[in-house]
Amino acid sequence: MKIRLAYLISSINSGVLNRSFSVEAPYSSLNYEVLNLLLKQNLITSFAFKNNKFEIVLKYYQGRGVIRKINLVSKLKRYIYMNKSALQNKTRSGNISGFYVLSTPGGLTTHFESLNLDDNLGGEVILKVVL
Repeated sequence: MKIRLAYLISSINSGVLNRSFSVEAPYSSLNYEVLNLLLKQNLITSFAFKNNKFEIVLKYYQGRGVIRKINLVSKLKRYIYMNKSALQNKTRSGNISGFYVLSTPGGLTTHFESLNLDDNLGGEVILKVVL
């Protein structure tokens, strides 16, 4: 699953660098959830499922990609987990120019949404999106 996520990240990063209108990425349920989250955060224009692949329409503002870079934080044999206090410490430093994507029992969420929840919810840090 994470290999297909790595292909998604690679295609988005290279598409933004090349200023492509759209990019393709392989289908997986995790990729669908990540793309849905990016769409909710208004970072991509749209995505569609065609020919067993996702076609992602990237978003630009004043000639520059809205997403600067996406990094994979948790890798295949190195999982990174953060609880609510660790997320607060990361946010408190003030030098974050984006957000983390967490895999929680309730699904994928940004770390800002996780901090606003009442329960002490953390999770596996999957991605870091730099804006």
